[in-house]
Amino acid sequence: MSEGKDFEYVTVYEAWDFAGRTGTEMVDITRKYNSASVDVKNTHPLNYLFNYVGLTGSDPATYAAKQSMAASFRLLGGSKPEPKTDVLFTHVGTTYKLSLKWGDSFQASSAGVEGTERFIDRVSAGIANINNYESIAKFLLLMNDVDDVIGDSAKGSATEIDAKLTRMEDEGLQSRLQEMFGSSLTPAVSRDFYEFKKGVITESITGNLTFGGREGSANYVFTGKKTGLSLSPITDAYINNIMNLSSVRFSAKGRGWMSSSPEGSGGQVVRRRELVIRFDLRD
Repeated sequence: MSEGKDFEYVTVYEAWDFAGRTGTEMVDITRKYNSASVDVKNTHPLNYLFNYVGLTGSDPATYAAKQSMAASFRLLGGSKPEPKTDVLFTHVGTTYKLSLKWGDSFQASSAGVEGTERFIDRVSAGIANINNYESIAKFLLLMNDVDDVIGDSAKGSATEIDAKLTRMEDEGLQSRLQEMFGSSLTPAVSRDFYEFKKGVITESITGNLTFGGREGSANYVFTGKKTGLSLSPITDAYINNIMNLSSVRFSAKGRGWMSSSPEGSGGQVVRRRELVIRFDLRD
């Protein structure tokens, strides 16, 4: 289990434990909490969130408000498309829909090439203030060239997918993608691509176009690392601030296992991988 998932489980466990929750879901989250990273547990996210919303006292009224808030915590996920909200809770009529991120760098989004093309289509249709539509056209041309490399499938063995990644690098597709959205070494992009990248990063974090502002759309980013926690509302100022902290790359993602020989002939299984477009953020 990754520390990113640990962060989700520890946050929800602490809330449910404080609220005195019982039942099978509590048994399951307790098991996950018990196996979670000590570094994550030591951040005590529930106390941070109590302080963030102003619940700092120990008098009966404050304690009751804390219990009400803790009881409202829910863990989202497990659906397609995957919601951007990992954990949500309510306090005095406000719903906090948190996207949880752990560490100094983390994924904002990582989807298969076909899924990313559909995602970009939503972004393109949803942005009203793009002055340079040529940036979208360049992305579509890039995707046509990517499709030529991928062929019939973006999934396959590690050997097959690594060969396709190498070809994409050799043919300049990686550098064209990073010209539009930034690389880890040079995250800033030209004015021509700025609004396009901003739209993509905004949707990668919030999911507003995908989920229409409903529960799956995040409105806060809750970042954790050993040195502390930070909760940030996802505002235009927040997006502008992370623009030069975000990058993109073609990558390979594990997708289970597959037979290494034709169906029915038996033999070994090998790791199944998929070509994805990965959007990364660093703190």
